[in-house]
Amino acid sequence: ILGFVSMPVFGFISDKLQAHKTMLLMLTCITLVLRAFIIFSTSISRASLLILATEITSHPIGSIIDSTVLDRIEDPLEFGRSRMWGTIGWGLVAPAAGVAISRYGIKSTVAIHLIGYFLVILTIARFRGVRSSTAKGSLASAVQCICADWTTLNVTLCALVMGQAFGAIGTFLFLQLQDMGGSPLLMGLSLAVNSAVEAPMFRLAGPTIRWLRLPGVLSLVLLLMTCRLAFYAL
Repeated sequence: ILGFVSMPVFGFISDKLQAHKTMLLMLTCITLVLRAFIIFSTSISRASLLILATEITSHPIGSIIDSTVLDRIEDPLEFGRSRMWGTIGWGLVAPAAGVAISRYGIKSTVAIHLIGYFLVILTIARFRGVRSSTAKGSLASAVQCICADWTTLNVTLCALVMGQAFGAIGTFLFLQLQDMGGSPLLMGLSLAVNSAVEAPMFRLAGPTIRWLRLPGVLSLVLLLMTCRLAFYAL
């Protein structure tokens, strides 16, 4: 919920001010500091507050980067080619994180994550000409435009359903694996397998959308996600 609210708000602000690089650096640095404090937190309440705060600051990072990439590529349908490298990196790191948790505990992966964030900050600092389309009107008018157009509203509702499904998988799948006796390495391998399937799909996203059109792709994805959740529930 916090990410759902923070992503459009920070995205709108960065568009309005045309300060995407500054916003990315600010959010990434704040997220890095907050997650560093999680390692040293000694109480559940304090750790919970820090986690909630990082949910607010971390989610807009990906959306701002995505909008910047979309603004730079000639064909928006080829966005999947760029997004593919993100899922490859995720799949490569996940098994290593599982091994680290098994040997050194959960705090070791947080430390690795912080190192990764520091490298992201160095990369963002080298960005040149980070920009996106200038936001027009207010945030309320943008919401009104979404609600006024049935196609846009339909796509937004599909995104909400998919987000809920991914949230359920990301939260409860690992709890289910843990209840079944799965090790942290197995959880990491499950993410690696997931990424191995995602990567070629991202690579083929453009031709697939041209073939089935966006409504067809959304319908197919929603059907497959329903089947996936049903199999998990068995």
